[in-house]
Amino acid sequence: MAILWRFDAVVLALILVAGIVAGVVGHRPTLTRSLTLLVILLGLSLALWTRPGGILVLSVLLALGGLREVGKVWGVPGLWVALAGGVGLALAAWQPSAQVAWPFIGIVAVSWFLSRRWVVTPGFAMVLALIVGVGLGFFARLSVAGVLTLMLLLQMNDAFAYFGGHLVGRRHIVFAISPGKTLEGYLAGVLGVGAGVALGYWPLGLFTGMAFVPIALLGLYLVFAGDLGDLFFSLLKRHRGIKDFSSLLPGHGGILDRFDNVIVAAPGFYLLWHLVAMGGH
Repeated sequence: MAILWRFDAVVLALILVAGIVAGVVGHRPTLTRSLTLLVILLGLSLALWTRPGGILVLSVLLALGGLREVGKVWGVPGLWVALAGGVGLALAAWQPSAQVAWPFIGIVAVSWFLSRRWVVTPGFAMVLALIVGVGLGFFARLSVAGVLTLMLLLQMNDAFAYFGGHLVGRRHIVFAISPGKTLEGYLAGVLGVGAGVALGYWPLGLFTGMAFVPIALLGLYLVFAGDLGDLFFSLLKRHRGIKDFSSLLPGHGGILDRFDNVIVAAPGFYLLWHLVAMGGH
């Protein structure tokens, strides 16, 4: 498990640097975000050290937290939301996975174009609960290296986009959905994923023996899928007239605010990682 020690050390260093810089310049929101990320890193590390049971427990806990937020925001009884999410988790465990992953992507794509009058209905809440269950179910199925790759590249995308948008962001690209999204921030996120790929090769050793081009394409997929997840859930918040799904995670919002990109990206990433890392076997 040497790879876990290296991952924890590298990510801890990055979080501490961000927190120290935020403290020096007096940017309290970034400091709060950094402290929360430390707690998330601790939970993720504990789950991976005790895999497969630990990562399954973590995924179920995240799903329950996200489903609770769906129930509260849409005003749907928790039992029904939990049942729909449970079906999603069960579908993600079904073989072969491709029969679930591709329809999942289609459901997310179609949901994007639904009008507000449909999105605010209890019926849509059940669809969203299913999406949450499927996304986190595929997350639970990833190998240790797969989880680390997914989290590293998505977080590097988030962090670089966040700082890039705040420091040099000028050109808003989806102001009606997410006012903070800028072209400069998006490009910074792409650079962040590139930096994450470099870290994955060295010092983490996540991609040892893997060709660069497939890993680069995997990174580009996560740029697209991660931002799609962020925008998708931002659109839902717009329709519901809320800023965050909850205040559970200081500086980040709720489970759905923090793990929106993981939920949307995980099914497709699982299939691609299976091909890249295991040669399709």
